[in-house]
Amino acid sequence: MVLNKRDNYTVRIYCISPFPILSKFMDKLLQFEYEAYTITEADKYKLIKILDVEILNIIFFCINTSNDVGDWEQFVNKLKEITHTFIQTGVFVKDHIDQESRNKFLLKGIPVIQESFIHNHPLKAIKSIFDIFEGKGTRKHIRAKGWGLCEAFFYFKLKNDKKCLKGNVMDISSGAFSAKIELKDQIYFVPGLYINEVVLSLRGIRIPVVVKIIGFSKEDSDLFIFQMFNLKIKDKKFYYDSKLPPEKIIKIYNYIHYSLRKDIKNKLDSVIIEKEKK
Repeated sequence: MVLNKRDNYTVRIYCISPFPILSKFMDKLLQFEYEAYTITEADKYKLIKILDVEILNIIFFCINTSNDVGDWEQFVNKLKEITHTFIQTGVFVKDHIDQESRNKFLLKGIPVIQESFIHNHPLKAIKSIFDIFEGKGTRKHIRAKGWGLCEAFFYFKLKNDKKCLKGNVMDISSGAFSAKIELKDQIYFVPGLYINEVVLSLRGIRIPVVVKIIGFSKEDSDLFIFQMFNLKIKDKKFYYDSKLPPEKIIKIYNYIHYSLRKDIKNKLDSVIIEKEKK
């Protein structure tokens, strides 16, 4: 299956049993809008079963000794059997891995990256590798599902009162979120309107934001989309800044990190359930 780069496409990066220096920086990549996951070696064949259609899946694996090469060759051969989705692969190797072992992957068109390449400036090096693989796709922000108690509280100023309306957060990115709004409350949610007092509650973590109502989903008219802003003052005038302050954005990324990990765990666990049923 060939990916048409002219189309909108999403990328997911999986790193199987990353070296410690890789593992240390994987979570930080979320803040640069890379949707990156760490997978255990024990789950590598389960991963194959949950790869999404119409997603560019980039799979990296790490080789510690030359004795591991044969097992990873079998894994690569299994990946090549997949035709329903897009897959790119790369391999990180310890510096002592011999050239003959490296060539087994190079001859298959798989880039081989030596561990020492990322030692001096790990985050910069990892980002550059992911960029070569086009690890962001065309999507500007990573979106994560709302798990557990995730709500948004909207405060509307009325003539002599303040009204609080609630929505259930369905998904969120670092720049926007969607929320289910009850039919009786939808009259207040006019596209283009700014709401200056909104509190996101993501599993008990409260984040005050300003939002603009973008509109509602074509698939679900109860699902409204909100862009987040920070209200600032310049030259004694208020203006809306789309860049949230660090103390708020880090809380959102922490939630996204939690949500993505929970999602991938549930998917991998579902493979076990299917096997047990058989």
